[in-house]
Amino acid sequence: MKMIPTWFSGTAIVLTALCVNIAVAAKDKAEQKQPLKKNQKAVRGIQLPPTLRPMPINFGGTMSSLVQLIPREQIKKEINVTDDQQTKLTEIMAEYYAGCKGVFTVLRGVKDKEKRQKKWKEIMKKRQELGKTAEKKIRESLDEAQVSRLNEIVLQLSGPRALLKEDVVNSLEIKEDQQQKITGVFAAEKEKRKEIFQDMQNGNIKPSELGEKYKKLNESVKNDALKVLTDGQREKFEKMKGKEFKLERKQRQRIQLRKGVQPIRIQIGKQRPAKAVK
Repeated sequence: MKMIPTWFSGTAIVLTALCVNIAVAAKDKAEQKQPLKKNQKAVRGIQLPPTLRPMPINFGGTMSSLVQLIPREQIKKEINVTDDQQTKLTEIMAEYYAGCKGVFTVLRGVKDKEKRQKKWKEIMKKRQELGKTAEKKIRESLDEAQVSRLNEIVLQLSGPRALLKEDVVNSLEIKEDQQQKITGVFAAEKEKRKEIFQDMQNGNIKPSELGEKYKKLNESVKNDALKVLTDGQREKFEKMKGKEFKLERKQRQRIQLRKGVQPIRIQIGKQRPAKAVK
């Protein structure tokens, strides 16, 4: 029996792998050119109308800013946004997104770790400024009743962290010593979160237990923060939240990655109701 040379076998394997990679790349390129389906949204490389963009949720599962809330159809329906207002809000959010995209360009070509950290702080500061500017314009685009309802929703979704907001501190007349105690509660929470995550990394708790651990921590933080308030302050705080609002949150967006291929589309799952944090 005649043996096949080793070099020939190796070459065949390499050529086969190369053909597969070319085929996959061609398929990915063809898929990227296809129009988005109704229930799909672009992640990179394709610009979307601001009203369609999926907004991130803050750590802890809360949403506490108007730039996160106002693009959601549920929110616009709740406050009865008119067509004229919608046009104005779309322009505001487009300007905000463009600004946020632009601030990240300062990281290009910066490889030094310390310089990148410094640049990152500058980016976060700039994004906060952009957010404040956008929120001011959003409020100016709405009437008094709409702004009032938005404020109530923000308070509900912020949970106990709303007690750190300047307007809430002033409305509830939270004293300086109370502010220090509340700040201490959230500082301790930050350290506890790190401990829980470290325990998971060390194998002391299972990854599947992480959600329950954080849920219990959130409840503990909520109780500790509210205990700092007087009975009158707690009662007034509850009234400030207004009618209960349940934000519909999209299921976690699953993105399948393949080495060397950037994600282009994500499929948005069905929505499920989520109770607001009181």
